[in-house]
Amino acid sequence: MTEKRLTGRQICALSDEARELYFRSLRGKIRQRAIRMWINASSAIEFEAMPPEEQDRVLKMFPGLEINSMQSQILKAGNGDAEVGYRILAKKFHPDHGGTNEQMSELNAAIAALRVKV
Repeated sequence: MTEKRLTGRQICALSDEARELYFRSLRGKIRQRAIRMWINASSAIEFEAMPPEEQDRVLKMFPGLEINSMQSQILKAGNGDAEVGYRILAKKFHPDHGGTNEQMSELNAAIAALRVKV
């Protein structure tokens, strides 16, 4: 029996109690991935909600938190979920589907950096 997996933004919308129960219902790597999705989505939601000057201030305070344009595209395409955004953009940027090697390399570097941040 397969259970429905929630997206990062759906997890963010849960109450604290419901989120804890959801995480407890998952096992192993699936639980770790769900927690990473939640962290990615909540960070993206909070960051996107900030006014531009506040975003600049946060980026200056935490240089390791720099989000380049490709990382921003990944998060926006996946609605806050980096893995979903990566898959969407990989279909668009892959050389076999009209993209270039440079675009795909930039996309791979961006998702690698996002994975390390979590």
